[in-house]
Amino acid sequence: MFTSLSTVGFGDLAPRSDLERVFITITILFGELIFQYFLGILSEILVDFNSLHASFDDTYNLAKFFGLIENYNLGKQMKSDQRQKIEDFFAYKWAMDKNNAVGEQDLDMLQQLPQEVQVRIFTDFLFMKFLSKYKKFFVFPNLQSKNRHSYYNWQNQDYQNFMVFFLRILEPIQLKKGMILIKEMDQVNMTYFLMDGQIDVGYEVNLKKFYKIRYRGYF
Repeated sequence: MFTSLSTVGFGDLAPRSDLERVFITITILFGELIFQYFLGILSEILVDFNSLHASFDDTYNLAKFFGLIENYNLGKQMKSDQRQKIEDFFAYKWAMDKNNAVGEQDLDMLQQLPQEVQVRIFTDFLFMKFLSKYKKFFVFPNLQSKNRHSYYNWQNQDYQNFMVFFLRILEPIQLKKGMILIKEMDQVNMTYFLMDGQIDVGYEVNLKKFYKIRYRGYF
């Protein structure tokens, strides 16, 4: 195997003197090092290529999660409809999460960029549609300014830091038709931003639903 990798043949041409043997041995070892070096570079290229074109999912860990639940449930499997809902939730999240474009391993590189470039990546590329739809929602008055009609904007450093932080914690979710998000007396610990579709607000009496308000934006 060593002879094959070093491509020095199978002995039809061989060194005869001790000096020739030492020279050939050093040449073979040096050739092996060069071969391993370029093989390592090729492996890194293939890994980077696969990572670049791979979907942002974690199917393996999701399968482990289901297995762990079944294990602690004495081997009883989760109902197929419940499992499907969980799989659909994560499939949509992995496909639509804009922050996957800047994962933890890329965050260091992002932070090395000029602040203006970082902001442009979020505002003009990753979250352009979201910011365009909810532009008025992120208009904050500058109470420290003497001008009554002064507002914070992207030129302000504190505003930039806040908005980038906010955009990085956004998570996409896909809701099924008829799904109830918030019930009466529920503790609300998140804000929903509706990009497509509609949400109705109402009440229920004797299993009959009455819708009073229809939202097409955030709430």
